[in-house]
Formats: sequence, structure tokens, C-alpha cells
Amino acid sequence: MSAMKKALTSSSFPSAETGRKRSADEMITGISGNMNEEFENTWIPRDVYIRTAEMKDLKDASNLLTNAFFSMNILKTPFEWLKTYLSLEETFPKDSNDHFMFVACSRSTDSIIGFCEVDSRMSIKPEAAPRPYMCNLAVGKKWRNRGIAKALIFECEKKARGWGKEYIY
Repeated sequence: MSAMKKALTSSSFPSAETGRKRSADEMITGISGNMNEEFENTWIPRDVYIRTAEMKDLKDASNLLTNAFFSMNILKTPFEWLKTYLSLEETFPKDSNDHFMFVACSRSTDSIIGFCEVDSRMSIKPEAAPRPYMCNLAVGKKWRNRGIAKALIFECEKKARGWGKEYIY
């Protein structure tokens, strides 16, 4: 056991949803746990749900990503939004079992408040990122610091475990 994991194991952390203390083993799902074991996503706040993205979600996801990653500039922002939208549309996982996009949604408004994707497709480019990799993780400003990003990461980790992978890059 690594020194970091030993230090974490001796302490516990509050759950975002219930306030229940959780051990480091429960939190570090990418490091600990049986790869074939099905874990429950306890990071999700009660007023939020996570689902696989649909093509109709790409406009809202593009807004979220553009607002999260680019400074607001009246000339540049529409261009960045369009680039983001076209990129998501081009790479949208149609009938794919090795690339997924996830959205976090508010239960009260059904609006998209978070987004991320995980990709395990092989690349022919030698400089490509290792697989599987997670990208485009963003949560709306009003929804931050509530465990939503952790819940989205957890969904990506769950997919990676399903692919028999131990790590996400």
C-alpha cells in the first residue's frame, strides 16, 4: 500500500449527498476495488441525475464548455462556441461502445449542468493521448463544489472498468 493511500485510509471524508463519512477506499475507485465489482455513484446530489448524452444535448453542452473554458469576449465567444459544437457533433458516439458522453442534469429544470466524455477508441496517430482518456469535463458555475464533477468522473471510471481498464488518462 502506498504512503499516500495509507494516509488517506486513516482518515475519512464526508459524502456530498448524505454527509456520511467515507473511507479513502470508497473514494479512490480508480485505485481500489475489484474491477468487476459494480459501484454505486454516491457523489450525485439528490437534485441531480447523470445520463448518457443525446445529440439534442450538444447545443447546451457547447454553451457549458465554452463558458467554462473561454473568457467571455463578444467577438471570440461565438466562434469558440461554434468550434466546440462542431467538434462534439463530429465526434458524437453513434452506435459506439468505446466512446461515451455524459451529462449531469438538474431534476427540477431538466437542464444540463455538467458534461464530460470518455474515449477508448484506438488512434492511428502516434502522438495521440493514451486510452481511455477523459476530456471536456465542465460544470456550470452555479452548480460547482457540490460533487457533480466527481460524479461525472465516477461514470467515466465505471465505463473504463467495463472495458477492463484500470486507469483513465
